[in-house]
Amino acid sequence: MHIKRRAFSAARLPRQGLLADDTRAAVAGGVNAMLLPITTCTISGLQALSPEARCKTFDASADGYGRGEGFAGAALAPAQRAE
Repeated sequence: MHIKRRAFSAARLPRQGLLADDTRAAVAGGVNAMLLPITTCTISGLQALSPEARCKTFDASADGYGRGEGFAGAALAPAQRAE
C-alpha cells in the first residue's frame, strides 16, 4: 500500500503543477528495484522462478518467470504545448 501511494504521487504531483500553470512541463517516473534477497529466496523456494532466468509468456516451453528490475519515465506537458 505504501509503495502504491508513492507511485500515484509520482504522476499526481507533476499533473497538479501543470494544471495550476506552475510549470510548462514535468517528468514522472518510477523504479522497480529488487533490494531484498529474501523475496527472491522465497520465490525460488516455491519453484516459481525459471531455471533459465527467462520469462516465456504464453509459450509451451514456459517453466517459470524471470525477475527483473526496471525504470520508466514519462514527459508530461499540456496538449497545446506538447507539439
